[in-house]
Order: sequence, then structure tokens, then C-alpha cells
Amino acid sequence: ATLTLEDANALKDAADGSLVSDVAAEYGSFAQLSYQGQNTRARVTGVTPSYAAVRNVSIAEGEWISDASLTGRATVCVLGPTTASNLFGDASAVDQQIKVNGSPCRVIGVTVAKGGTGFGSQDDVVFMPITTLETRFVSSGQFRGQTVVSNISVQVTDASQMQSATDRITEILRERHHLSSGDNDFRITSQDDVISTLTQTTATLTVFLGGIAAISLVVGGIGIMNIML
Repeated sequence: ATLTLEDANALKDAADGSLVSDVAAEYGSFAQLSYQGQNTRARVTGVTPSYAAVRNVSIAEGEWISDASLTGRATVCVLGPTTASNLFGDASAVDQQIKVNGSPCRVIGVTVAKGGTGFGSQDDVVFMPITTLETRFVSSGQFRGQTVVSNISVQVTDASQMQSATDRITEILRERHHLSSGDNDFRITSQDDVISTLTQTTATLTVFLGGIAAISLVVGGIGIMNIML
């Protein structure tokens, strides 16, 4: 894996403000969660504060992850509604302390339900600061001494500028990864690409709508992923 948290920061700093409005990095793993005898297994995603805006995540109760929590590596988390229900039933999860792989973590919020597809539920998830996940729970590894991330999501200022933004992102990442020639060591997919593929390959309207729900990017969204070798 070659994408790093510093790459995400560089895209936010270096990309032309007229093309890119926000950038969010993430790293995901799975963990065992528990609260007073209730246990469940869910995907834990380390994120930056801008993730909510870029990936269309809304808060139903409590609050989202802050810059201070990211910088301070705070042991706080936000639960998806399915995860919250699995652990707390109908009771409020906010301000309660759960255990993630045996380590304590305070719940600060619960997200609005988004649904899911056969590829997984977007509601059975735990979000926490990516710095906290990497240093306290799961090591994502290093690339050239920098913290590795699994995906970087980019929000384009204007959907009509998608190709220009993609070209600029490619230029910045190739320069940062010292790729003077040859193929990229990352893959860029725009929301338009995903929708186009779904339209061509989906057999029924039901599956199509489920696929759209799985995209979870705002209009004008671009995803950058590591190339799996």
C-alpha cells in the first residue's frame, strides 16, 4: 500500500481550490466490540473530520469527530445505528464506554442510517480518528515512514470539473510517489465511473438502487485507492 495520510494532506494543500473543495482519508479494519456483556463484530474505520462531509455521513445523536480528537489521538468513536442497536438496544449509546478489541473507547455519536447492499452494511460500522486507530488499535503500516491509508476521498468543487481534478490529483500523487515513468501505484475512480459501470452491468432496478446507496460519495466525488497486487 502506497497511499498515506500525508498524501491526503498534500492534495488538500496543493490542489487548486477551484477544483477540490475537501479531502478525507480513511483506513479500515475489523474489531470485536463489547458493552456490558453484549458483543458484536463490526468494521472500524479510522477517518479524518472531513470524512462526514465528503462521504455524506450525518449525525443522528451526539457529535462527529473533531480536529482536536484527531490531533490528540482521542479514544472516542461514532457508531453506526446497527452497531449501536447491537450493543445498546433502544438505549442511548452517547457518552457510554465500549471496548474495541478489549480497549476502552467513549461513544460520542451515532450516525443516521444509510442502508447497504450485498457487499455490506454502511450502518454496522464504528468511526474513530484515524490517528487513534493507527496508534492505539490497529497499525496500518508505513510507506516511506508515513502512515498508510486505504482510501482517499476527494470532493470536487464542480462536478463538471471532474476530469480536470482527476488529472491534477494524478499529477500531485505521481510527483509525491516519485513516479517519473511507468504506471501509477494508485487507482482513481470518480462517482461518474461507478454509476456508469453499475448502469451497464445491473440487471434489475432493485440491485441498481442498492449499488447507488453503496457509493456514499457526494456529487462530484472522487475515490483514490491503493492498487492491490
